[in-house]
Amino acid sequence: GGFLGQGSSKLLLPKILAVAVRFIVKDAEEKKVSFNPRPFFRLFINWLLDLGSLEPVTDGANLQ
Repeated sequence: GGFLGQGSSKLLLPKILAVAVRFIVKDAEEKKVSFNPRPFFRLFINWLLDLGSLEPVTDGANLQ
């Protein structure tokens, strides 16, 4: 798994998200019209995909 999903690092997830959101807000306020949200969108999508892939497979039907 990724760095966001195992054991005690799950406790870090809210802190990581808070820092990321603060950075995005600061970047958006500084750049105004020239702000580009795409890199942040990609980052959050990849985090969601990584976190989603950590779910245990509970039955064989999910393997298809």
